[in-house]
Amino acid sequence: MTVNGPGACTSFNFCCFYRFNQEKLRDFFTLDSVLDGMFGLAKTLFNIEIRPKSDVQTWHPDCRYYEIFEGGNAEPIASFFLDPYQRYVLLLNTNSRLNKVASMLSENINRSPF
Repeated sequence: MTVNGPGACTSFNFCCFYRFNQEKLRDFFTLDSVLDGMFGLAKTLFNIEIRPKSDVQTWHPDCRYYEIFEGGNAEPIASFFLDPYQRYVLLLNTNSRLNKVASMLSENINRSPF
């Protein structure tokens, strides 16, 4: 499908078809607002609370550390690092001083910070 006029697209694309500009949405879907919504949903669905912990050393200032609490427990049941941006090199020694964790899950969002 083709949309005619200024900024016309040559193939069907949701954004072009509805004159939808992704850049205008960036102000509404900031990383913090998306994380708040996602963590709120996890609390509603699974009765867990995800809380940031700021006194943990990370490999980059953008990286964050979170602890997961179940119900009203005072001790976390799990924890994770969140690094929302693509890194060219990330070497993490499991014996490092970053944090003592039993296991580590890594998920790459592969998104540029720009």
